[in-house]
Amino acid sequence: MSREGGAGVTITLSPAGHFVVVGELGFATAVAALKVSTPLIDSAPLQISVDLHAVTSADSAGVALLIDWWRRQRQRHGTIEFINVPLKVYEIAAATGIDSVLQLQLLPQPHLRAVMNSQNDNPEQGEADADGRD
Repeated sequence: MSREGGAGVTITLSPAGHFVVVGELGFATAVAALKVSTPLIDSAPLQISVDLHAVTSADSAGVALLIDWWRRQRQRHGTIEFINVPLKVYEIAAATGIDSVLQLQLLPQPHLRAVMNSQNDNPEQGEADADGRD
């Protein structure tokens, strides 16, 4: 099932309880997205996941929408996980401290993965740099 959440955002729900959010999560779309997502969440399985990989932009209103979805699932005695969360969404949530409550799973960042892999390949180099040795 797919529903337009106003200009700029689409929310799709599979029968297995997997939501995909596409587009903008912000002040311009949050109210409309809330209206269309409420019946989807209320009729969804008790365990749902929300995939945010296709969110193109977000602001604090978008994070407020995620909080509302989390609250709705808690009221239903269900669980919700947010996966592939864009860095911008995570940063807004972290600034308010709600990131740990929502248990956001960041969208894999290829450039960060490459940096982490290079550090893991040469751990002694990182230690030498930290000590100021060459």
